[in-house]
Amino acid sequence: MDKYGLYAQAELIWSDKLTIIPGVRVDWTKLKPGAGVTTPTEVEDSAASPKIAALYSFTDNFAVFGSAARTVRMPVLDEIYSKTSAAASNFSLNLKPEESDNFEGGFTLSFDDVLSQGDAVRAKVTAFRNDVSNLITRGSAGAPYFINIGKSRFTGVEIEAEYAARNLFARLAASRIEGENRLTGQPLNTIPADELDLTVGWRFSDHPLTLGWRGEFAADQEEVAPGGRRTGGYGVHNLFLTWTPRDGALQGLEVRAAVDNILDKQFRRHLASLDAEGRTFKLTLARTF
Repeated sequence: MDKYGLYAQAELIWSDKLTIIPGVRVDWTKLKPGAGVTTPTEVEDSAASPKIAALYSFTDNFAVFGSAARTVRMPVLDEIYSKTSAAASNFSLNLKPEESDNFEGGFTLSFDDVLSQGDAVRAKVTAFRNDVSNLITRGSAGAPYFINIGKSRFTGVEIEAEYAARNLFARLAASRIEGENRLTGQPLNTIPADELDLTVGWRFSDHPLTLGWRGEFAADQEEVAPGGRRTGGYGVHNLFLTWTPRDGALQGLEVRAAVDNILDKQFRRHLASLDAEGRTFKLTLARTF
């Protein structure tokens, strides 16, 4: 696969309150089958994706933002040349690029010195709607391996929040996404479950140590079309410890130890083909020069 891209973006600021960001990206791809693929057909595509975004700060604590974009995703090698049988008709040579009209809006909050001197609270709420034409998804038995769905819609809300003080820090990330095949009215089978991730940690003042807990929680995902796989909800707990020497010969070294799924829970993330790993021990070493 040969792929080339070119993009340009501007940032226009008025009165230190309003920022407007227009931009455009142009992509070109050329796909060519390799040895063992029983078709000589090459596929070439090109597409332009324009966007415009805006941010307005009412005060130092509150700002709103929004964006509109038309994006194009061209098929990749696997989507074009995968097949389910020896029949050449099972190739997806006629796949069209996905085209999406994306709309996003939300607000941010920022506060300092909330509970103690020097602490900070940051929050961001985003709502979006993506109207997709020619969505690329797996085909049914007897059809090409990948097919286009004429029209589909994704809507969702994402919430991010963070608290940071000298020692204590906490983060929250939550998402709810829905997807619908607008031709049949049925839900799409590629939508993740509603998720909530929480992280709470403590930085030791007298030692270069950080200790924390991270929880990963997901709701049941039962909004699937016929043939889709339902999954149950779960809650998984993880612990981590980071050591980052601040001076001496080991300065720049980071040692991170973690235990994921400490309760050894059996569960499967939605859209995954296998159960997730059980209790897992990790040790990571990194050095910055």
